[in-house]
Amino acid sequence: MQTKQEIISKVNDVAASLPKAIVEECTRLLNCGALDLEEADPNSFVIPKVILVVALENMAAQYYPSHSARWKTLIENLRHF
Repeated sequence: MQTKQEIISKVNDVAASLPKAIVEECTRLLNCGALDLEEADPNSFVIPKVILVVALENMAAQYYPSHSARWKTLIENLRHF
């Protein structure tokens, strides 16, 4: 059994690479051509937030431990908190 501290340490290890990966995914999405940037309000954070949401959703799939029903159940349970 892992202690809570051991789990948090592993979370920190995985999370350390996230800022760079998030920016890279946001850049990829920004460059994909799906957004009309000329119509975007330069004072608005709508487009950056939309890009960030999609980037995080895309990246989430990379962190799933496996596609087993057990992990899916644990993930769904934690989403309630």
